[in-house]
Amino acid sequence: TIILACTKQRLSTPRMVKTTFSDLIEFQYLYQTGNVPSGVIIDTYEIKYRSDGNMITGYIHKPKDNKKYPAIVYNRGGNRDFGTIDQGQLENHRNLAAHGYIVLASQLRGNIFSQGRDEFGGKDLNDILQIIKIAKTLPFVKDQMVGLHGVSRGGMNAYQISRMSDEIKSVSVVGASVDIRDSHSYRPEKYTKVHQPIIGDSIKYKAEYDKRSACLWAKEINEPLLILHGKDDPRNKVQYIEKMIVELEKHSNHFEHHFFKNGNHGLSSHADQRDSLIADWHGKFLN
Repeated sequence: TIILACTKQRLSTPRMVKTTFSDLIEFQYLYQTGNVPSGVIIDTYEIKYRSDGNMITGYIHKPKDNKKYPAIVYNRGGNRDFGTIDQGQLENHRNLAAHGYIVLASQLRGNIFSQGRDEFGGKDLNDILQIIKIAKTLPFVKDQMVGLHGVSRGGMNAYQISRMSDEIKSVSVVGASVDIRDSHSYRPEKYTKVHQPIIGDSIKYKAEYDKRSACLWAKEINEPLLILHGKDDPRNKVQYIEKMIVELEKHSNHFEHHFFKNGNHGLSSHADQRDSLIADWHGKFLN
């Protein structure tokens, strides 16, 4: 049974496939297919893959044709069950795919979709490294070219992956923290409800907080980097992001930044401009 909704189709029951796109994928099905607003037909697959023995849920979005495209791995925000990828986020991924990309995303570990424990930038980074590896095995990814995009916590993770891996060619972030301790003064609940329970005490585990704070090791970010941030972001205030720009300039990193007046945390306030900048940025380095 296929349910039609405007120009898109949501499959009411999983359409099973006998084979998967990659030996690294244990299970996949066509979750959604149909036009995005630009008119391009995008197929969205839900996948299951292993990371450190955990079964992780992810997604692959691809234009419905037989061409090869570069890939972008899209890193989600939030923590644990908060911020897991929902239909709204899937639509953002599908719209990005319509610009001529294969877009992959992971729910990460430690939530209702995936096994394991969320470490907010700890071993969960292996979930991202594994989906990058999957991207490079896909027959419809052009020349194993992979970029990385992250929103909020996903931006923090994108910085971390840039530091750890040479398997990506470009990076973009939206609303990303550059030192996770910055928010403790104006969002104390972020520390008491998220950072302390997941990472531990910020003094005893200072090294763990440092690992999640890109401004301390900006010189190790080697890929071309695009930073997008709202000037009215209440979660990661823009004045703290400016110190990242200073550090990047010290080390002559290849980067570009845009701060948006009246821009909110995820820049949904400037969605068209945001999405155009992201697509164009990766296009410079992946094509």
